[in-house]
Amino acid sequence: MSNERILPLAAVDRIIRKAGGYRVSEPAVVALAEILEDYGIKLAQQANQLATHANRSACGRCGYAVVGRR
Repeated sequence: MSNERILPLAAVDRIIRKAGGYRVSEPAVVALAEILEDYGIKLAQQANQLATHANRSACGRCGYAVVGRR
């Protein structure tokens, strides 16, 4: 993945803290951000393929829900 961030690191830091992490290193935040971005891109690609297969021009909430359950 490129060096361009999609998710703000502060938001990823809040996710880790919400999950119980008290002290969070910056490399840990960056690593989780990369993982979440990669997963999000793959999820969006699969939802787009599902919409295309169903002859829809846009991905809807249900498409992401179906793909997220796989």
